[in-house]
Amino acid sequence: MNRPAIVFFGVFSSVIIACGLLPQYYEIIKRKEVIGISIPFIVIDWLGAVLSFTALLFRPEFDVEAGVAYALVFVMDGIILLAAMILNPLARRRRSREAKNYATTISPVMTQMSSP
Repeated sequence: MNRPAIVFFGVFSSVIIACGLLPQYYEIIKRKEVIGISIPFIVIDWLGAVLSFTALLFRPEFDVEAGVAYALVFVMDGIILLAAMILNPLARRRRSREAKNYATTISPVMTQMSSP
């Protein structure tokens, strides 16, 4: 068995998984809400990480590389889900407030324009 190759691909897959979610983290930080990603997909992916990690616990010997990859998916998907639960309602309220403010500032202008 070629142990260094197994370790390399185990570590490399974890790095690729992390890099794959970095653009989403950038969007979350930039927009202050979770958009552009399917929440049901993230929930299923997160549950897959939980079940896969749990399956590792029942093996005779714990596979550290797989455990790191599953734990990484668990944490990174979990952060996205937590951000969606916290930031998305705040963003909805912010947009609602901005719409009300916009309506109150436009309303007097429109009434002045419509009166002869």
